Amino acid sequence: MGEGTRVAFALGLGVAAAASAATVILLASPLPPLHIAGGRVTVTALAFVVLGRRELGSLWMAMRERPGLGWRTLGAGTLLALHFGAWIASLGLTTVLRSMALVALQPVFAGLLGRLLGDRVSPWLYVGAAVSLAGSVVLVGGAAALEGGTLVGDGLALLGGASAAAYLAFGRSVRTAVPLRAYLGAVHAVAALLLLPVAWLLQPIGEGVDVGSWLAVVYLGLVPGVIGHGLFNWVVRQVPVDRVALAILLEPAAATLLAWAVLNRAVAGSEILGASIVLVGVAVGSLAARRGAGRG
Repeated sequence: MGEGTRVAFALGLGVAAAASAATVILLASPLPPLHIAGGRVTVTALAFVVLGRRELGSLWMAMRERPGLGWRTLGAGTLLALHFGAWIASLGLTTVLRSMALVALQPVFAGLLGRLLGDRVSPWLYVGAAVSLAGSVVLVGGAAALEGGTLVGDGLALLGGASAAAYLAFGRSVRTAVPLRAYLGAVHAVAALLLLPVAWLLQPIGEGVDVGSWLAVVYLGLVPGVIGHGLFNWVVRQVPVDRVALAILLEPAAATLLAWAVLNRAVAGSEILGASIVLVGVAVGSLAARRGAGRG
């Protein structure tokens, strides 16, 4: 198998792993959203701690020498908890396509946030943001949006995308100063320590939860959490980030098709149109942001 074939296979497998998360979350839905989110990040944290166990000493030494790294890691973990808590809750209130398309605005949010932090970006970033905004209006303006719960779900998905962008921006300097796997284990551990107590206090587990629900949580932590994102991190070392970003935009379509096939979740025409416009805007905006950052 040639290098190009391996990269394409890894990228496709990564997209499939990440796209499966929405359907598995819905299958685990007898569990409250915060329990799913907390369980997922706990499993991912344990996996990264095991994988990066030889790097933990370097992480601890770096934080002792530079206390600011510890505070930024804590902030990144808090934002990661907000991302998963909001996005997973959104899936129970809106459709998979709407949730995935709105949370996919993350690269545009990241570009705009980077501009506020002083990064140089292309004017095309603003074009992409405007297109995405228009697509969002189409997406949430359909008949389903008349239901209050759907609008809440859409808002939570947007919050999930914005908090993910802030998480990446917040942790950018941390990841350059500490080993990646140890850092990922630390931020997921912070997210777990924040989510699990809140989940047990605010969302008691009701009836209908069985072993299958907990196995779904383990799957979420290992497959989308470790394998999916791990493959993305490997691929970006082999090919330009722009190509990876465009491939990841296939995730909403793949997640929607999987939810339709497994759970028979229908999709409205206005949602397909709106989501398509959103993703075009994200493609324009994310590529512009990365190219602009590369010139800075």
